[in-house]
Amino acid sequence: TIIGVLALLALGTWQLQRMAWKHDLMERIQTEMNAPPLDLSSITLDQPAAHYDYKSARITGHFLYDKELFLASREVTKGTFGVQILSPFVASNGMTYLVSRGWVPPEKKDPAMRPELVVAGEQTITGVLRAPKGRPFMMPENRVAENFWLYVDLPAMAAAVGVTQFAPVILNLNAASDKTAYPRGSQTRITFTNNHLMY
Repeated sequence: TIIGVLALLALGTWQLQRMAWKHDLMERIQTEMNAPPLDLSSITLDQPAAHYDYKSARITGHFLYDKELFLASREVTKGTFGVQILSPFVASNGMTYLVSRGWVPPEKKDPAMRPELVVAGEQTITGVLRAPKGRPFMMPENRVAENFWLYVDLPAMAAAVGVTQFAPVILNLNAASDKTAYPRGSQTRITFTNNHLMY
């Protein structure tokens, strides 16, 4: 019928508009990630966390390597199951950030199995900021007592490692120059689908 044809045409137009919007959004995110990094040591995070999502950033301070948190994750390029290693990072401005140092397979979960990238003392790190999204729909609860996390919960994670408060964003470290070392950085995902031409 004519009404049916018009409805399909309208739906097709909407799908194309959505696809164009997502392409534009992905391009803007890539631009943010590749821009000169924000210096977190010299700015105040006075905007909502979403404002900083996907922005490149750097900060100077030191890691608390003995307070690791394990976030269930798949490696960003191959999809292999493992965990992201999250560690508190005390910045020179006094703020504590939760930093994803990267992904490891299960056999590298023990810190003794991956000493290569442990740097003692003050250092400057660079990565991509992410705004935590909270607990996804139907996601099981975090297993806090086992230090096994399925989603980021900054207040609970701060309490688990004895930190007063984390900054409202997470820093995902860039990849190290040694591509064989663990944890593997550059685990930032741009999670948009583009199946808008399918019905």
